[in-house]
Amino acid sequence: MDEYEVLVNVYLSTIKIGNATVGLIGLDSSLQEASGRSLPVQEAVDLIYLQMTGQNYIPTQAETAYRDALKREYLRHIGASEGNKTRGLSIRILGPGCVSCNKLNSMIFDILQRLGVKADIDQIHDLDEIWRHGVQAPQP
Repeated sequence: MDEYEVLVNVYLSTIKIGNATVGLIGLDSSLQEASGRSLPVQEAVDLIYLQMTGQNYIPTQAETAYRDALKREYLRHIGASEGNKTRGLSIRILGPGCVSCNKLNSMIFDILQRLGVKADIDQIHDLDEIWRHGVQAPQP
């Protein structure tokens, strides 16, 4: 197995930690496992956090921010909400990272800036992650 095959087999998901978007290895499988066990929310978050620290570097001073973000992501994953808090606008650009994707990202950024709208813009290039959003290649 060469280095490329190893990288392809690692699943990386992004999550919003404060103002930064961070990639976490194994987040999707941890969310699936926690939701499958039907744990109380705090126990599920503890499990997910423990699994994330085993596969990712999490600075000790950012533990609270990571736990809060993991809780938000877990609640979103199971279809629950966290009180009356509203989520901000989140835009995901799904594509291979080509010129068209980058141009679309720039156009969206410019439009949002002109309108004064705050939003998170995430570009997703990994095919497995794109497929998890329900996008598939067109059938010939």
